[in-house]
Amino acid sequence: MIKCGKCGGRNPDDSRFCIFCGSELPVAGEYSETRAACPTPQSAPRGDSRPQQSPAVKPLSMWAYFGCLLLFCIPLVGFGFVIVWSCGGTRNPHLRAFARGALLFIIFVCLLTALAWDMTMKYVVPEIERHFDYDVQWYYGTADAADEGKTDIIFKGGKSCAVHIQA
Repeated sequence: MIKCGKCGGRNPDDSRFCIFCGSELPVAGEYSETRAACPTPQSAPRGDSRPQQSPAVKPLSMWAYFGCLLLFCIPLVGFGFVIVWSCGGTRNPHLRAFARGALLFIIFVCLLTALAWDMTMKYVVPEIERHFDYDVQWYYGTADAADEGKTDIIFKGGKSCAVHIQA
């Protein structure tokens, strides 16, 4: 007897179609190979057999986005949150996408700033020196090392940065 794969009805060995539902039955040699290749079904757990779905995630409110922007503005802490949330540290897909966007924006601004600094040092400063015939020199050190009467001293955290412009 051949068992129908669709309805489970038992059919004679020489049947090509199921006598109960009309679906095509496997050939006798094909049936044994198919049966050996298919795993036996496990019994379903009792209770609800539907797949579990994650609860619906609500979109972030306008104030949540505003709060995240304020958090991202804090120099080191905000960057840490951006990295953690964009790499999957939150289950909220909206917050993850917002953090990824903020990370891309930070990377873009850093690259643009580096490019602007490089262009300024390569093209603007030499042009100013050539046009005004100035020699711009930067002195870094303590206040005593730069205090020779020729420089203006700007104190920063115990060290000074002095700019000396010669005409």
